[in-house]
Amino acid sequence: MPAAQSAEAASAYLVGQLNANGQHLMLTTPGAEPAPDLNATSWAVLSLVRAGHPHQAAGAADWLAGNGYAWAAKGKNGTDPAAAATLLLVAKAAKLDPYNFGGTNLVQLLVDSGPKPASLPSAAASAASANPDGTAAPGSGIADGEDNGGFSPIWLVGTGLVVGIGGGLMISLNRRRQAAAAAAANTPAKDDGQQ
Repeated sequence: MPAAQSAEAASAYLVGQLNANGQHLMLTTPGAEPAPDLNATSWAVLSLVRAGHPHQAAGAADWLAGNGYAWAAKGKNGTDPAAAATLLLVAKAAKLDPYNFGGTNLVQLLVDSGPKPASLPSAAASAASANPDGTAAPGSGIADGEDNGGFSPIWLVGTGLVVGIGGGLMISLNRRRQAAAAAAANTPAKDDGQQ
């Protein structure tokens, strides 16, 4: 199957799952009640926008704007920088204001998680350039076509955080897998009584 057909099939599946669950994806873990999966929903929005389906991603971007604050700002140790960065990427892809994403200032959440940056763009300048009349509703800024307006430092920060967290997770999982394999190799085989 060519890559374009694969992307369209994956996009159709994501749109179907988002529509079936109230514009978000669900986390189903054995032994636990199904719950909204904000991380997977964020990546679904990013994937749909990248695949050329920004209008199908608008409902999920709106849902994240309305429900993402607790995920990004109320982690075990306060602000979860990975969640805040992921929502920042969603806001940028969906052409929403990251300084007022469902009432949440995602840039400030990320800054508050530390370390302090040398400088920040002003919220007023960014908001004015993204939304000159200040009346856009969540998701309404998503437009067809690719907006290749140049390199953004927000993308760099968000991408760096996501890549760093993903790399750390992969290293951690690899160590666990190696430890489990070593433990299995050191465990003697059981004798089941047959000879």
